[in-house]
Amino acid sequence: MTSAVTRVATGVLAVVVLLASTGAADDEELAFDRDQEVTIDADEIGYDQKRDTVSAIGDVEIRHGDTVLRAERVEVNRSTQDAAAVGDAVLTNPNVTIRASEMEINLVDETGTLRNVEMQSETLGYSLWGEVIEKREGQRYRIENGSFTTCQCDDPDDRLPWSVSGDSLDVELGGYGEVRGGRFLINDVPVLYLPRAAFPVSQDRQAGLLFPRLGFSNRRGVQILQPLYWPINKSQDATLSFDVETAQRLGLIVEHRYAIDRRSGGEMQVMYFNEAIRGRATEVSIPGSEDVEVPENRWGVVGQHSYAFGASELYTDLLLVGDDVFLREINTFTLDDAEDVTLRTRPFTSSRLGGIHSWSRGYGQVEGVFHQNLVGREAYVFQSAPRGVAVGQKQLGAGFLSSIDSSVVNFERSTGITGTRVDIAPRLELQLPLGRSLDGALSTALRETAYVLTQDQMFGGFNGEATGAAANTLIDLPVTSSREAVEVRGHIGTGLSRVFDFPRWGLAKLKHTIEPQMEYLYIPSIDQTDHPIFDGDDRLPARNVFSYGVASRVLGKRPSQVAPGSVMESDTVFELARFTLVQSYDVRSEVPQAGESESRNTFSDIDFGMRVAAGPSTSLRFESTYDPTRTDLTSATVALLTREPDWLLPEVRWLRLLRRSSFGLQYRFIANNSVPGTSAVEQLDGGFLLRVTEQVGLRYSGRYNIAASRLLSNFFGMSYISACDCWSVEVGLSDKSNPNEVQLQAQVNLLGFGSTAGGSRAGLRQ
Repeated sequence: MTSAVTRVATGVLAVVVLLASTGAADDEELAFDRDQEVTIDADEIGYDQKRDTVSAIGDVEIRHGDTVLRAERVEVNRSTQDAAAVGDAVLTNPNVTIRASEMEINLVDETGTLRNVEMQSETLGYSLWGEVIEKREGQRYRIENGSFTTCQCDDPDDRLPWSVSGDSLDVELGGYGEVRGGRFLINDVPVLYLPRAAFPVSQDRQAGLLFPRLGFSNRRGVQILQPLYWPINKSQDATLSFDVETAQRLGLIVEHRYAIDRRSGGEMQVMYFNEAIRGRATEVSIPGSEDVEVPENRWGVVGQHSYAFGASELYTDLLLVGDDVFLREINTFTLDDAEDVTLRTRPFTSSRLGGIHSWSRGYGQVEGVFHQNLVGREAYVFQSAPRGVAVGQKQLGAGFLSSIDSSVVNFERSTGITGTRVDIAPRLELQLPLGRSLDGALSTALRETAYVLTQDQMFGGFNGEATGAAANTLIDLPVTSSREAVEVRGHIGTGLSRVFDFPRWGLAKLKHTIEPQMEYLYIPSIDQTDHPIFDGDDRLPARNVFSYGVASRVLGKRPSQVAPGSVMESDTVFELARFTLVQSYDVRSEVPQAGESESRNTFSDIDFGMRVAAGPSTSLRFESTYDPTRTDLTSATVALLTREPDWLLPEVRWLRLLRRSSFGLQYRFIANNSVPGTSAVEQLDGGFLLRVTEQVGLRYSGRYNIAASRLLSNFFGMSYISACDCWSVEVGLSDKSNPNEVQLQAQVNLLGFGSTAGGSRAGLRQ
């Protein structure tokens, strides 16, 4: 056998022979790229000058750039760049590994014919097998008696979770596959025969049917949501989904997504549902309201759009539904249970259309706002069209800052008082020269509000919901009116701090601060009985209030990663804990309280807040309001959130289920002021996300009304991604109230086979 020294010398000699050739004319026709060196290493190397062919025998290795060809015997034609390899031939490059008993291939464009072939690409995510494979330019293949899959199993002897085999397959990665005389196999067992079929074979987006979402519930019966995906071009795509619910409705959902440029784009979803399957009018209850009759034809529009140019932006934000219980009954918006709860419990919807322009010290905005009341009478709901806002400020020097807030809003509705409000509030602020230890400011604002009413009379109070004698009392306001107000504000504060060395728990230092603050607000008493009530800006309550409190923080600092003072110094300062305590004192001797016959003392409730970050992955939050007169809590919120730290996450391929385990729990309490000792709200929300393995994730979330001893919602979910990274399944079981429904849903995806990009890799949603 040739020695190692002889092999190296022979390989180098062969390269010299290949590149030297016999003359200038031949040198101009060298087969290989001049910029990439060609090396051949083998036990024996020969050159046939007449055929311009290099022959290599015995452990042959040919390198050309990133492409490596290994075999027992290889012949390379320098003129045509064609190589013929036999004997366990293996061709590798960054995208693919090809193994074959025989291989005739062009070393530059990598086209050719292969026999008894196995091809694998972990980068592109596919595997091919076949008796004969014709490799065309790029990632295009014609396969005889072969198979295709996107499964990337670690053990080649494992059964494939899924594959497509056939007498012939034409496959284009990033495009489509076409099979003749084919079969769809699960665990190598044929489950579906495909005489002739086409299918997408890409991890990128491709047009075609996506896998359906399946469900079953006591209200909907069997539900099938079948999406059809269409990638219109590189900057936009669309999904057309058909919804069949055997006990309630048929539906059609069209969703369009697009990007104009980096700052502009949007998405729009239009939905139509027909309730004829129900067979009769159905009523759905809404807490605090009368039952709502569901119409036979139902629709909804959800979307947003923005178009930015320079310092300006035009925008649209839509949420429109055809009836008050649409969001409660339709579940095609999302698979995420938290978002589903948010939509189902909305008391109203808002849609906006407008534009905004910004400058260095201000902005101007014009928009129209449309509201839908989902729990009350639509006739009393205000629509703001148009609504204009202008805000600006200017530095005057000597510590003075001037600013102006102005707005013009036209309020419309079908029943009740309507009209236009103009509000202008110029302000002058002075930063007080109190030295380095104190900071403070005084400001004065003059506020002018003018009203012009188009409807100045109304029964039933300003909101139309008065009962008894008040329901028959006529409100008669002047057509034009105005309100002048003065607002004086001031604040003063300081901060005390101390730094401690703390070389523990990955920290270098700790800093403790104590930050007392005091604020003052004065608004004189104003007669506003002749003014309408459109929103919260139409009533300015009298104020002569001092607010005082203290905040205390604990900050942590990690050690520097580079030399101190370097521009690349990466010290990180973050908040470990914060405590706040705030109370107000009203100088007025009597402060009337809403819903109470007697005035209260001039001290407000005490607001207390605490947030503790026990490391980067765990936080505890506590907020409460304490009534010193009743010596009782009026509200409280306690929340705990913990997440799996980074160092516990396994180092696995990105295709696996790589989600942080987390746990969250929140308790909320609001006292009922009209009935001491009772609560208006007492609720417990909690949930967890558990990464059981690299492939299995579990999720739970729930809401419980403690005051009513009633479960509001329950959700159990599971996600599984196969070990071969080519299919996933998500299953969710939900139990909801208002309306009461128990539903089981499932979603299956095969990566690269009827799935959109990322669709089967999403794993358990966070």
